[in-house]
Amino acid sequence: MENISNVGEQVLNNKNNKILVMTGLMIGIIFSELDETVVNTAMPTIIRDLGGLSMYGWVAGIYMLALSAFMPILGKLADLFSRKKVYFASMAFFIGGSIICGLSHSMIMLLIGRGIQGLGAGGLMPLAMTISSDLFPVEQRAKVQAFMGPVMFIPMLLGPLMGGIFVDQASWHWIFFVNIPVGLIAVIFLASGLKEVHERKKVTIDWAGAILLVAAIISLLITPVLVENEGYTWSSPFIVSLLCVGVILNWTVYLGGIKSD
Repeated sequence: MENISNVGEQVLNNKNNKILVMTGLMIGIIFSELDETVVNTAMPTIIRDLGGLSMYGWVAGIYMLALSAFMPILGKLADLFSRKKVYFASMAFFIGGSIICGLSHSMIMLLIGRGIQGLGAGGLMPLAMTISSDLFPVEQRAKVQAFMGPVMFIPMLLGPLMGGIFVDQASWHWIFFVNIPVGLIAVIFLASGLKEVHERKKVTIDWAGAILLVAAIISLLITPVLVENEGYTWSSPFIVSLLCVGVILNWTVYLGGIKSD
């Protein structure tokens, strides 16, 4: 099913404050990545408080599943509507998921929050790369990408340290609550520095194709999570069936994309 509407396309103009925009993007990237390493460090304490040891692996698994499944969808929506608006929506999902995780009193609630966080992170990381590329001319983009690459190592280095500090000095709940002010700061920087020009254009949204794409990605990516956390083997009928469904769905999406072109 397709939805056709006239919307205002947003394109960047030459009045952007590159320093503010890049600062906001860097903050968003670092904290969306940092969240994963900090949570892994605090997981023994979280499991002790909430129980649900059998769901241990799902805390990271559902985050990565949501991130991977919605990344192409949010990227496409950003192309159709507005990079700025979709980035803000992604940050809202990330902050909302963080609030749910911070208030969690059960593993189920924590997993729901982690899924919402992953959905938001699926927009933050790719859109940060896209917006940063749009800010600079072609000849400077390689330098910008080279600068952003090493930033990804910061969460790996700081994550275990920050996780230990929060658990020992405060509470594991603050691992998630700290995302709220940081996310708002990133939004303020981006809102202040990023300017877009309003242009009208007709947009076609293939919702059925979007749902099919999410299902195809999840069908493939959920198999290693099930093998690691639920005791399945790669040769079990359920896992083989999921892999076959994933391959069929991905092939269907591919053929649909060729047909639409």
